Amino acid sequence: MFVRSETGDGQAWFNLGLVAFAPAGPPQFPLPPYDRAAELSFASGVDAVLVDAGLQTPVRIATGPMRAPIEALQACTDDLLRIWGLDYAAHRWVQAEPEAVR
Repeated sequence: MFVRSETGDGQAWFNLGLVAFAPAGPPQFPLPPYDRAAELSFASGVDAVLVDAGLQTPVRIATGPMRAPIEALQACTDDLLRIWGLDYAAHRWVQAEPEAVR
């Protein structure tokens, strides 16, 4: 699912569908437990995104260094947890995936 649109202020917006922030190659299942430090370490070496599925020709999007954006996303996640009234510090070390409540 690739969608191109425009934001309210006229900027280009792209939805690339399901995207994983991980090394190239086949995905690892089950996914390893989330590790904030490992994510930042990996982001330090990333400066582009390669879209190589669903297109006739692969596209490389030069993003620039990704460490700062990932740090901002981690901080945003912490803020959301605080707003929701959850203990963000406790969630930094969660090792199990969430379970559906029925």
